Amino acid sequence: MDSPFSSSSASFGRPPRPAITFGALLALSLVFPAAVLIGTIYHFIGKYLDLIVIFPMLAGLCVGGVLASLAKKQKVHSKPALVTLAILAGTVCLCSRWIADSLQTREEFITSYSAKLAGGNPAIEAKAQSLLRRTYTPLRFLPMYLKVAAKEGATITSTHDVGGSSHNSPITGTAFWGLALFDALLMCGAAAAIAAKQASAPFCASCDSWHGGELTVSRLDPSHADEAAKLAQARDFAGLGGLRGGKATEKANCDVLLSKCPGCQTGQVTVRRHVGNAIKTLWSGQVSPTETAKLQEVRAQWLQ
Repeated sequence: MDSPFSSSSASFGRPPRPAITFGALLALSLVFPAAVLIGTIYHFIGKYLDLIVIFPMLAGLCVGGVLASLAKKQKVHSKPALVTLAILAGTVCLCSRWIADSLQTREEFITSYSAKLAGGNPAIEAKAQSLLRRTYTPLRFLPMYLKVAAKEGATITSTHDVGGSSHNSPITGTAFWGLALFDALLMCGAAAAIAAKQASAPFCASCDSWHGGELTVSRLDPSHADEAAKLAQARDFAGLGGLRGGKATEKANCDVLLSKCPGCQTGQVTVRRHVGNAIKTLWSGQVSPTETAKLQEVRAQWLQ
């Protein structure tokens, strides 16, 4: 008889951790200052080079990566909460870039305009700068900047323009705001995708622990993918281990994958088909510690 204090009884006397707690939510809020920093870095890079699609997605991936790291540390596995935070953080990142652009333009405007008013007189220039700073506060200048930016438009650099000259016409008016919305969708979408992936990672609520990395139980020819999924779903692991034939490659295969809780050894088995650039999960389900042991035997046979 197993001891009640053994790893197989990790949940004894302790309720499972909620998918997200208030304390974890506070810890996840650190993603917002990180998003401000990423948006500011985006601003400085964007002054010299702004690649359409690529840069907004990269910024979103960075935001999502920070959030996923925090979620993993705090053991948060609530997909709705993480996706919502990712969208909010992506929005903060984009707004931070706009605010940084506005602050730079404000400083250039104040310096240039005060110099024209002073006519070379340093004392008058200093007074003019002081007056302009009080008149055009950062908060008041931001909508003015956005209005002028939409009127003047944005010239986008594509990957084909790097190292050469770009002759693209500026995107102005409604198209400018459409581009801004497109950037927001890319940034928030990339962040949300990373957050959702982390939330979907196997988690053992009983042991309050993430599963370890995925192990390849067997790699099959993609023609066996449907059969492998049916065998796994039926828990026929002996039949799964008996599948042979065909040639699996890095770009064309069907992987049977296993991740397990380091405590109670409960696992999750996944059957995933990979053909070219198309990757599809055919089936994924929980398995008991006993079934995990059987799958590890199948893995040992496959490695021989």
